[in-house]
Amino acid sequence: MSKEGKRGRSDCATAGALELVGDRWSLLIIRDYIFKGSREYSDFIAMEEGISTNILIARLKWLTDLGFLIKKPHPTNKKKFYYELTDKGFDLIDTIMTLAQWSWKHLPVAFSPPEVKKAWSEDHNTFREEWRERMAERSREYLVD
Repeated sequence: MSKEGKRGRSDCATAGALELVGDRWSLLIIRDYIFKGSREYSDFIAMEEGISTNILIARLKWLTDLGFLIKKPHPTNKKKFYYELTDKGFDLIDTIMTLAQWSWKHLPVAFSPPEVKKAWSEDHNTFREEWRERMAERSREYLVD
């Protein structure tokens, strides 16, 4: 993968996006941040897909270096860090949901909660704004806990 801002292998917009977030783990990390409230290394390492520690560390650094995440000192434990998703990272919600929608159609075992499928199918803009607010609320609660 090449760093953002440097010319990749192609001028194709799709190829450029895939160079940044086209690995298996980047979108799953962002998915877990948005939909599961993952904030810390321990949250991400517990994802059901079973990411290895070295890959997780590399992907969190990659996503931070590219401006999808911000790494911050933990509010109560100075030895730990947590991550905040940037607007740039949140903008991938449509990509994540479009991939999920494709999976619902083509993969018989693909699962998403029925209320998520229904809300996405009815109105993408409302869905996006509701999840942005949920994410903001979780962040406020996280900093209080």
